Amino acid sequence: MRIKIALAALLIILLASNSGAVQFMGGAGLFHTQKAETNIPGQFNLSLYGRTAIKADTDEMGPDSHYNSAFHLNYGLFENVELGITQLIYQDIYNFSTDKEDYQIPGDTFFHLKFAGFKLNWGENPLFWGFDLGTSYRTADKRHNNYFEEFTAGGIGGYINLMFSYYWRPDNKEQSPSIHINAGYKNHNDHATDIMQSTQEIPISIAFLMATKHLDYSLELHGYDFIERVSKNKYSEADVVYVCPGIKYKAKFGLQIGLGVDINVYQEEITGSYLNELQHPDYRVSLHITGLFNTIRYAKRKHLERLDRIKREALDAEKTLEAKRAERRSWEQRLEEKQEELEKKKEEKKKIEENLKKEQPSGK
Repeated sequence: MRIKIALAALLIILLASNSGAVQFMGGAGLFHTQKAETNIPGQFNLSLYGRTAIKADTDEMGPDSHYNSAFHLNYGLFENVELGITQLIYQDIYNFSTDKEDYQIPGDTFFHLKFAGFKLNWGENPLFWGFDLGTSYRTADKRHNNYFEEFTAGGIGGYINLMFSYYWRPDNKEQSPSIHINAGYKNHNDHATDIMQSTQEIPISIAFLMATKHLDYSLELHGYDFIERVSKNKYSEADVVYVCPGIKYKAKFGLQIGLGVDINVYQEEITGSYLNELQHPDYRVSLHITGLFNTIRYAKRKHLERLDRIKREALDAEKTLEAKRAERRSWEQRLEEKQEELEKKKEEKKKIEENLKKEQPSGK
């Protein structure tokens, strides 16, 4: 009962916070695409991110680059349930009216609750699926809608994201080729009177991952389709599509280092907007470092699993030994039967020899 109450309270907090797009993704996922899996209960990831956005044509108005950084923490609450928190640490910001650049520390705080790892029968291998609910809390003290970053607003809103993952070798996901698909809905609730006239968007991403023992190679196609806008003159409200090749090095002890490059392959031109040049960058370079850590809860779980495995192995060994004993008893019984048959044959032979002696003539 306490767990259900805590989950309900957490969902209420999520839906009652300031909405925004999660600008960095931690846990099981690529640079922009989430995998349909969660951390094991008691296990958590800590990720550090840095991203530089670049506009190739420096003759246009506004800055030609932008930098921000963040850390992300995600924790396995229960089986198939994960809590994630992202904190923007640093952001470049730009004041269009004064044409001055500045920065803010910290940026907004983002939350998400992820339910994943469920299976659907899909040919020879299962299709994994899940969803997450997310929102943001306004901790930035200067501005929330920033150039070259995902759109954010100050209203009460949230988002839902569906995710699907298919592995060619689901028994060894860490070294299996895989495909991942995400599709979501975000409502920023920034309209004065009608939530359905607020800024709304459909984020979509498709990723292919080639995983090996120490290196992951990924290619993502991701973007946003804005189906409703409150204003034509806000940053990052244009529909956009990026292609993101990436590589990740998997070191020992759960340490991972990833590098990805977003290439802007399509951007909508918003009619009547004077911010088209500052909607999205031409390129973005992302670097992240992730560490996997285990809590006492996780250690106890693994210890119990180890004890269960030892018990199962002992039971299997006992069953195998009993089967060998039964087989030995069967062979001993068969050997006794063969020995009895042999004794009978000897008796019969002896009787035949005695009869032959009796039948032989006396020789007189």
